[in-house]
Amino acid sequence: MSSNKDNRTFEKLKQFFRINRGGPNLGALRVKDDYTLTEDQGLKISSESSIHTRIKAIEELAEIAKSHRLEENAVASLWLRVHDLFSHHVPKEQRHLVFNLIRSIILGQFGNLGMLRKHFFNFIKSHTIAEDISYRLNIVVIICM
Repeated sequence: MSSNKDNRTFEKLKQFFRINRGGPNLGALRVKDDYTLTEDQGLKISSESSIHTRIKAIEELAEIAKSHRLEENAVASLWLRVHDLFSHHVPKEQRHLVFNLIRSIILGQFGNLGMLRKHFFNFIKSHTIAEDISYRLNIVVIICM
């Protein structure tokens, strides 16, 4: 009876830590699921969409970027579609939301960023809006981890 209880506890621990069963990597942690950025999502975050649509899509993609591995060129595509929102003409709340997207991308895709890590760093270095200093520092700390 005690052994059965121990087995259930062990199974719960394995589920908690999401240990992968079977396969060549027996006992390895599961890798993040791959995620493909759709054309519709790309359109929703681009400058062709209304700001309300963009904000909603950016919030959704920030969560996805943290929890899924994005396809190879998705990060660069996201950057190209949202970088215009860092302008001083854009309200700070919306800029800060895009900073959160970039933060989520860096945290979720850290191992796959490659040269984009340097690009993000150079952008943060050259971004001069004083209201954004805490977001800039936060991203620099994450990039330099």
